[in-house]
Amino acid sequence: MSNTTDLKQKIRAVAHVQEAVRGMLIDEIMAEIDTLAATPAQPTEAPDDDPTSKAQYLNCGDLTDLRHLDEVFSDGEGWDLPKERMARLCELGVIRHNGGGRYSITSFGCLALGNELIRLPLETFYEFNARIGQEHNAKMNAQGSQAND
Repeated sequence: MSNTTDLKQKIRAVAHVQEAVRGMLIDEIMAEIDTLAATPAQPTEAPDDDPTSKAQYLNCGDLTDLRHLDEVFSDGEGWDLPKERMARLCELGVIRHNGGGRYSITSFGCLALGNELIRLPLETFYEFNARIGQEHNAKMNAQGSQAND
């Protein structure tokens, strides 16, 4: 989840804790906050058994970051996420660091975004481009032969 969303959730949790433990000392409340902050985020459940459901692969914050990167990359803009979040997306395998501060979205990242051109099993960048080129050429040849009829 995003830092803002995490912070809001923690503040709400603290408010509930404070309501429930009005008689506790501040040290006890701070210990409870530490416990809540250390609790890992629960993974997002897939809405159904669809193996390509993007909710199955990433938590909400990671998916939001990936969507944002997809948008800025398609506009030709540079990335603007903090390096820690970029490193996390790299570790998850949805983006690739190409050196020199350049990144790209992997086939797995495109699958997580729900790109309808991505097929299982996943293809490399070159395999994907070759397949798309062949499909395009076949479509153009079919249209050309229909126009000649």
